[in-house]
Amino acid sequence: MILKRNNLTFIILLISTIIAGVLLQLLLVRDIKNSIKSNIVDVQFYFSRNVDFRSTLYYSFTDKFNTENKVQIDSSVNNVAIFKIPQTNKLLTNFRLDFGNKPGISLLEIDSMQIKYGNTFLKLKQKQLFEHIFTNSGSVRLNKRENSMIMMPNKEPYDPYIVFDPFVKIILDNHPLRLPALLMPFLIFLSLYIKRWYIRFKPSPLDILLLLFIICIPLKIAWTTFLSIIICLYAISLDIRDRKFKIKNLEGLLLTTLFILTLIIGRPTKLKVIDNQLALVLFAIIICSGIINGRKLSSSYVYFFLILNALFVTTGLSFLLNFSSVFGLSIGDYFNEIKIYSGNIRNWLYYDHAVFLTFFGIVGLLPLKYGCLFKNQKTSVVISYHFLLLGTIILFGARISLLVYLIFLINILIEGSLKWRIIFNVSVFLITAIFLFSFIDYFDSSRFDLWTVSWEAIKDKPLFGYGLGSSDNILHTPEFMHEGRGVIPESLNHAHNQFITFLTEIGFIGLLLLIITIGIYLRRMAQNKTMTMVLFIFGLCYVFLTESILQTSKPLFVLCFLFMMLTSIPANEITNEFDKKP
Repeated sequence: MILKRNNLTFIILLISTIIAGVLLQLLLVRDIKNSIKSNIVDVQFYFSRNVDFRSTLYYSFTDKFNTENKVQIDSSVNNVAIFKIPQTNKLLTNFRLDFGNKPGISLLEIDSMQIKYGNTFLKLKQKQLFEHIFTNSGSVRLNKRENSMIMMPNKEPYDPYIVFDPFVKIILDNHPLRLPALLMPFLIFLSLYIKRWYIRFKPSPLDILLLLFIICIPLKIAWTTFLSIIICLYAISLDIRDRKFKIKNLEGLLLTTLFILTLIIGRPTKLKVIDNQLALVLFAIIICSGIINGRKLSSSYVYFFLILNALFVTTGLSFLLNFSSVFGLSIGDYFNEIKIYSGNIRNWLYYDHAVFLTFFGIVGLLPLKYGCLFKNQKTSVVISYHFLLLGTIILFGARISLLVYLIFLINILIEGSLKWRIIFNVSVFLITAIFLFSFIDYFDSSRFDLWTVSWEAIKDKPLFGYGLGSSDNILHTPEFMHEGRGVIPESLNHAHNQFITFLTEIGFIGLLLLIITIGIYLRRMAQNKTMTMVLFIFGLCYVFLTESILQTSKPLFVLCFLFMMLTSIPANEITNEFDKKP
């Protein structure tokens, strides 16, 4: 395949933008490194009460601590502990605060921390400080909800301490130039195409609102909810004016039916329990309004995730290039502990869930391949999207997303009848599910405990479950933890498997009703030979195997949005590509 000149120009510009972003990030990190090397580092901790324990600060130039590199409290005034680290030509990596072995300490609160190097200082408030605690000893139990530490004197040996992120990472994450250095090249790149986009699509107020929703997907949860309400109200106003509301719209009826089912079988006791599911109602109204232009919407979605994945690849490359010097580890250590370190690539976003973000990107493959806007043109977009999406998945270490990507890729590349595709996808899904449930204890002990404790609860109420939103209380019930032989941390409030969460909350009867409802819809879609929605639902089922994706509002609102986007693309523009006869 020979790329056309415009396609080649697009790819070159995009690669240049990524390189420029990486270089700016590297320059910023180098400046921070030099500032730390050339100055005495002063670390101050402010406590909620007077410092009455013998505290020591250990520092390191690798990932290990030793007794030579330590400093005692230089001075303490009431509730302040000050440590001065000697000037060195080596780059400081990690630092650890030891609280001594005085058993009288129980509850301890650090109000803030200040790092001073030369004439520059960074002060972290309590919430920011706790975000930068990397790990802690068994003698300390962190309470991140209250930003406090509880000492556990019964733990033997009693050695309370906390380890913080490396100095460079803390300073970089809170540096005012971090986002400008990352975003500047991409803003320049977008400026070259934004005028062309505006002229080509001539966006309406609705198109602008939908674009804002897409942009808010990796941002604050409240913003996507607010925009959903605004779009819904706008759709209602247009329907009142034009009288085009189609109450018998198949997709709108599906979302409405799902909402009614959650009310009946979920038995919510208060609005807070059902507020996430209001997304179903909002998007049912928007879909029935018939005002969505699937061509424009899918194009905006694809281009946004193209840029977002390019940003992830940029931060990923710059992070890996600095990983050895900042953390004192090798690149191999990053991939061995990818769940621990990959969050640094996306922590500049408010909503940074690895699996959800990559899955949302994978869904973009459907309009990218089969939407009419990309047929026989924009080869550069197709190539760039695949490479950047795959790079993001690998850098995030999102294993289930990698599997979904490969399944989608097989469906896209291999032609076949609708019946063959469904048989293939059902078979692969069943094999994957059986494998996960059989061997989950070997490669994910946390999920194993969640699933076994949940199963003990399910056996007590198998038909109708415990009610919508009950997972948190059920998982932490001592009786079920004892029977399941697992201890569930307070921070985990669902089973990290949507099927198991459904069984816990709405039982086998409730889950069966949901499957029947979606099955009826898919049958109607199959009659229209629309495979796009079948793939979307299969992909979602794979994510269900390792995540309870419907337990929070953000993914549910986005999934309803994606459902609306995919079903709004005219069927005749997708069907022929999907269902060519072999």
